Amino acid sequence: MRRRALTLAFVAATLVGGACSDGRGSGATAPTVPESEANTPVVWVALGADETDETDGEGLEDEDRLRSSWTRLVFREALPRRTVHYNLASADATAAEALDRQVPAALEVEPTLVAVWLTSGDIDEATAPADYERDLGAVVGALREDGARVLLANAPRSTTSRPYNEAVARVAEDEGAELVDLSDVAFSRTVAGHRRAADAFAAALGEVP
Repeated sequence: MRRRALTLAFVAATLVGGACSDGRGSGATAPTVPESEANTPVVWVALGADETDETDGEGLEDEDRLRSSWTRLVFREALPRRTVHYNLASADATAAEALDRQVPAALEVEPTLVAVWLTSGDIDEATAPADYERDLGAVVGALREDGARVLLANAPRSTTSRPYNEAVARVAEDEGAELVDLSDVAFSRTVAGHRRAADAFAAALGEVP
């Protein structure tokens, strides 16, 4: 709980500091939005495990973690300037753990867009695919019930990922989430790997007004 509180505090501080400079570049053109929506923030929340956790000491170097992680790339390059970003992922998280810890924190910030990438923790733990599907369905269902648009990612193809990816596809269909197909993405916890994941999520997002 203390780690989560510190992470949220850090994110909040980052958002305040980024209000004047968000790293998108001075030449960027903001999309036109209706006047009634112009001051309504897009709340971009990421839930997940190792691939998404920006506080994990492995993978990206410290100087790259808050600049080149896939969630930050999507935030800077694919979303409007009025977007605020919360990364609530934690290393090794399973869908069950995310349901217990990450989802309540996400609902507190009233998200409009949520990326859910919860595969590696359950694959590593060899969670029964039926249990994984139940827990992932509960994660996505809670977010959809709250009104959020959910992008649900599967895992890069491997000898063990197939039953989990099949579960992800069923959950996406049953809960009205949008599938981000990473099965053929060569993801690695490097700057190049995060760029590939960001491109896949951005393609699924399309243009966000």
